[in-house]
Amino acid sequence: MTKDTAANSNNTLSNALFACALIGLAFSALLVGEYSAGGLLCSTGGGCDAVRASAYSSIAGVSVPVLGVVYFLALLASAALPQLRAALLPLAGIGALGGVVFVGLQALVIGAFCQLCLVVDFAAIGAAAIAWVSRAEPVVTLTPQRRNALAVLAVVAVSMAGVSQWFAPPAATVVEQAPSQLPGVVAREQKASGPVTVVEYLDFECPACRYQHEVFKEVLAEVDYDVRMVYMHSPLPQHTSADNAARAYICAEETDVAKAMADKLFTSADISLPAIEAMATELGLDQADLRRCMSSEETTAHLERDLKLAQQVNVRSLPTFWIGRQKFVGTSDPATVRQALDRWVRIPADSE
Repeated sequence: MTKDTAANSNNTLSNALFACALIGLAFSALLVGEYSAGGLLCSTGGGCDAVRASAYSSIAGVSVPVLGVVYFLALLASAALPQLRAALLPLAGIGALGGVVFVGLQALVIGAFCQLCLVVDFAAIGAAAIAWVSRAEPVVTLTPQRRNALAVLAVVAVSMAGVSQWFAPPAATVVEQAPSQLPGVVAREQKASGPVTVVEYLDFECPACRYQHEVFKEVLAEVDYDVRMVYMHSPLPQHTSADNAARAYICAEETDVAKAMADKLFTSADISLPAIEAMATELGLDQADLRRCMSSEETTAHLERDLKLAQQVNVRSLPTFWIGRQKFVGTSDPATVRQALDRWVRIPADSE
């Protein structure tokens, strides 16, 4: 191989390594925003939502995308600076191992794939493969122009962390329906007199539903009138704890701790069955009674009825809720929710 050919090959490998590292950095930075705010690209109920809601979305309390940003910045530094080149191969190996592990977790444990996460995972694996192939090659001297270009790209990539937060949480689609257009299940819950009623389809493990719960909790603490919350259940299959959470709430509705149970289910990081039973004990419920209720035919029929009704009223995104005759699809901010409640507390939902 001639000197020029070797230099061109080395340059190509170096460029490919930088490309993988920059792609990984950019998508890790984007995921920081997606994970922290619900995001522009991670749709409710999708694979990204499932991965984000899993126990594997953070390590020792630190979000995995944040760790990804730090990792790819370190990888770029070790590739670009001769004095750090010795760290390149070990770093690349760690990244490849992490990429394989996270792909495996999505495939075998979580049962759903986050497309943005896969880009990061395969960028790490690709960078490691290139680092191994080029391990015996000399360090390429970076021109000032190339260093500047890499610096600009790195800054742009990290800045992407805030992009999704400009759009998140996404505003709800709001449709006002005539009384005759209200779904039967919603119309039956709406009353011409008494407290204004909110009918909400939800999943206790869904991040967007959890955000909406905090909005309602904030608004209801401020209003000077009664609001009746009616929860309809549509647990998503990729949320492994959502079905049990829905059953636990259905059982709690038979007691005076339903509101407190809902708050615990929405706000607890762990809503596995043992955690739900611990919540029941804290609320004064008997664990054995709760288990019997959760597995009973009546509770199963209740949940199946809610799921069937969700299909009938075309619930395709969570949360979906009605305030009066206004249907909200997606999350809504406190001001919008307060405005809707103020309006419908004065105008009965079944009035013309």
